[in-house]
Amino acid sequence: MESIRRQASKFREQVAKQQQAVLKQFSVRFGNDFVIADEDDIRCHEQLQKLYNSTKAAKRLQRDIARGVEALIAISSKQMDIAIKLAGDCCKYGTENEGNGSVLARAALHFGTLHNSMEREREALLKTLADQVFGPLRAMITSAPLEDARHLTHRYERLRQEVESQVNEVVRRQLRSRDAGGTPDNSIKLQHAESKLSELKSAMSALGREATAAMLSVEDQQQQITFQRLLMMVDAERTYHRNSAAILDKLHAEMILEKQHGNLPESATTDMEPYYLMDGLKESAKEKRGGFRLPTLNVETKLRQARWVDKLVKIKSFRDFDFKERCFSVSRLPSLVQMAYFFSGDKRTLTRASGEEWHVMWQPRG
Repeated sequence: MESIRRQASKFREQVAKQQQAVLKQFSVRFGNDFVIADEDDIRCHEQLQKLYNSTKAAKRLQRDIARGVEALIAISSKQMDIAIKLAGDCCKYGTENEGNGSVLARAALHFGTLHNSMEREREALLKTLADQVFGPLRAMITSAPLEDARHLTHRYERLRQEVESQVNEVVRRQLRSRDAGGTPDNSIKLQHAESKLSELKSAMSALGREATAAMLSVEDQQQQITFQRLLMMVDAERTYHRNSAAILDKLHAEMILEKQHGNLPESATTDMEPYYLMDGLKESAKEKRGGFRLPTLNVETKLRQARWVDKLVKIKSFRDFDFKERCFSVSRLPSLVQMAYFFSGDKRTLTRASGEEWHVMWQPRG
């Protein structure tokens, strides 16, 4: 059907050009220049055809985008329901089994909690697509300005056909008047036909300008709104994927921590042989006070082997020597381990005490 319309439009264009050529010949012969179609009207007609095709293609694109977004929202909503159900099941298992210290329970709880966060991001994306992309495009497809502009264009086309028919009528009247010798009856009919043609051409020119202005406004609005909605969709998708990627990174880090904590050897959670730090002693501190040299104890190796820390751990020296207990925290997997300084005894040992507390026994040496 669309191809038939295009062929009919081309056929009308060809007929109009042939009519203009014939009318030009008659105007040269009879001296009636007013029957020739004005160049401005021809340009107006061509511009309206281009605008009509442009707005029609833009409307088709808007309809395709709206349908695609609507389908995307429907499918994503179903996926979101499935993902929320999965996250809820994982959270339920993690909550019910969290008390027994199960690594799987903690991992499942992390999985469910963070996937719920991801689905909230997806929900925000779908809301943006529905409110700021699908809604405006659907409203514009059936908007009054577009329909009014198209209606003006159709009226212009019908009026233009009337003008062409009236031009033919004027030509016939002219030929009949010339052949019959200019009888009063033929002259009156010719004047009436010419007057009607002049009125139709004036109306056609005015309607063409009005239709062109309306179509230009609609085309500009279509281009701007469609582009803005596409950009809005891209921004919403970027935000969703960026936030989802951050949540997945956090979830991955949490599960790696649980994996490392779950692989703790039994010796690391029960008893640990005393470790003498003589070999690991580093006299890197250069401060002296009262004849004492302050050592820096590097306990990274044994702690790393025990899977308690994931970075360098150093016991730093103090400026005062009042043998008071000093405490600090170091990073470990999966949480913090409390370490303590004791300036006492004659050994430098690393021994595990009760719970998660580690004690370093050392004495500054001269």
